[in-house]
Amino acid sequence: MKRLADRIDVIADEQDSDDSRVVTNYLGEEETRKRRREFMREQLATAFEGE
Repeated sequence: MKRLADRIDVIADEQDSDDSRVVTNYLGEEETRKRRREFMREQLATAFEGE
């Protein structure tokens, strides 16, 4: 979750926002969940690679 939060912070910085919650509000709940699932899918695929 820390890595995901870091990615959101980067987006917030790019938008000149001091608060990463703005990004979540901007994306909307559905899009935020979608991006979280994609991020976790990538992380799990990397973690279980070669098993």
